[in-house]
Amino acid sequence: MKEYSVDRQKLFIVLDYSDGGDLEDFLKKHPSLSDKQKLILVYQMAKGIKYFHSKGVIHRDLKPKNIFLQDRTIKIGDFGLARHSGNNQAIKADTTQIYTLVYAAPEFIRGEDQT
Repeated sequence: MKEYSVDRQKLFIVLDYSDGGDLEDFLKKHPSLSDKQKLILVYQMAKGIKYFHSKGVIHRDLKPKNIFLQDRTIKIGDFGLARHSGNNQAIKADTTQIYTLVYAAPEFIRGEDQT
């Protein structure tokens, strides 16, 4: 993440450019990754998620199509449904938004606070 800012209504995020495709396509092209290679990818994803959470950013649509690769380095992208946890109201599931059900967190589906 290059930078981010939050106003009362919106979260603005500037990300690095990535031309290596997404994780879903990468896994289809490389179905037999070693356990070590898989762990490296998972570790990078966890570091990215931890970083965004440290800034108060909740992604809300994390899935392989929204994880990009640049020289086998993970870049989390597509923050269209992201919210900042620092606002005055707890983040509630927005049932009018489109999200990917198979990847949605249970608390999001149940409509619970996501802070």
